[in-house]
Amino acid sequence: MTTLDIRGTVVGETALAIKAPCMVATAGSNITLSGVQMIDGVAVGNHSERVLVKDQSVATQNGIYIAGTGAWVLAADFTSNNNVALGTMVLVTSGNTNAGLLFEQTCADNPVVIGTSLIVFSSLGVNAAQAATSTTSTTIGAGAKTFTIQ
Repeated sequence: MTTLDIRGTVVGETALAIKAPCMVATAGSNITLSGVQMIDGVAVGNHSERVLVKDQSVATQNGIYIAGTGAWVLAADFTSNNNVALGTMVLVTSGNTNAGLLFEQTCADNPVVIGTSLIVFSSLGVNAAQAATSTTSTTIGAGAKTFTIQ
């Protein structure tokens, strides 16, 4: 099974399971798949941004797109039936609602047929963006250190 990465380069099986991050993901409403627009509080379409479209009323239109000033196109790693399967994951890096969230593709068709299968992305409820500060310090040295964050 051949899989392409974000640059269109042939890569191994892991690219099927974990996609290159998307800048934003749709936030609960149907969108027009063309032109510059705001998605989850972020302007996309001027710089070929990767967008996870997950909320179309016609689920066959869901997927990872490259946003542009004209018609959006599916990303190179989301154009073939060999590029997506049950469990395929993608991280969203920006947005008011979806920043840091990891989404999983849950359509169980085997194979998933782009343009035919009802593609659904569900949040895993995992926020991959973690930040913490400390009011104390520790000396870096040999041995194990344990840190607890809220």
